[in-house]
Amino acid sequence: MLDALGVASITLVVLYNIHSTEDIVMRIEIHARQFELPDNLRQHIERRLQFALSWADHSLQKVTLRLQDINGPKGGLDKSCLIQVPVVGSKPVVIEEIQADWHMAIDRAIERAGRAVNRTLERRRQHSHKRYRAPLLDDNLPGVPS
Repeated sequence: MLDALGVASITLVVLYNIHSTEDIVMRIEIHARQFELPDNLRQHIERRLQFALSWADHSLQKVTLRLQDINGPKGGLDKSCLIQVPVVGSKPVVIEEIQADWHMAIDRAIERAGRAVNRTLERRRQHSHKRYRAPLLDDNLPGVPS
């Protein structure tokens, strides 16, 4: 159902259990601007997101997709998929892909978002392992009283 601004919004709470005894919850918000989102496209988005981001388990709680047909019925490269992924302890990942086909725009945006989340989490892991080491004082250093 479209609201007054022509936006159809769906919030999915996806519960899945992959390689653990603990259930993982990822909230997927889909906002379709100026068109009704077909069930098969919603299911496609859900499957692709689970495949691309399920490995990130507890670092992600929510994914937001904004779909917009920029030119309307004119056609052309006008299917926009914007993905926002807030990452715990880092800046959110924001990806936009514009293609002529919905599936292509969604697939490429989700693929890019998965790689960007991977890089973000890898950087966070690398920075958390770096520790400051104070230099050892040496009695023979110039300017240091003995």
